[in-house]
Formats: sequence, C-alpha cells, structure tokens
Amino acid sequence: MTSLTAVFSTVTAAFLASFVEVVEAFTIVLAVGVTQSWRPALMGRARRWRFSPPWSLRWDRCSA
Repeated sequence: MTSLTAVFSTVTAAFLASFVEVVEAFTIVLAVGVTQSWRPALMGRARRWRFSPPWSLRWDRCSA
C-alpha cells in the first residue's frame, strides 16, 4: 500500500510543475505582446489552442 505522504508529495509536485508551465506560457505571451504587439502574441496563443491535441492543453485554458 502506498503511504499518504508519497501520494501527497507526488500530487503536489505534479501540480507545481503544471503551474510553472502556465507561468512560463503567460510570460512568453506577455513578452511578445510588449515587445512586438498584442495581435501576434494572441494569434500565436490561438494557434496553440487550435493545433494542439486536447490532452496537451491541460491548465492552459485557465490562463488565457
């Protein structure tokens, strides 16, 4: 049987890793929006949604 501590630490690590990816994606969109313009940044974001398989979107839908 798996201990509760092992399960909790695994779930916490996975959640934090996903959160880091969301922050990274937001930072890239923000950097492109500030340095170029907002249209290419948001168009790139829309293309990512359109051409990515559904299982790769994860928490990205919440960060847009």
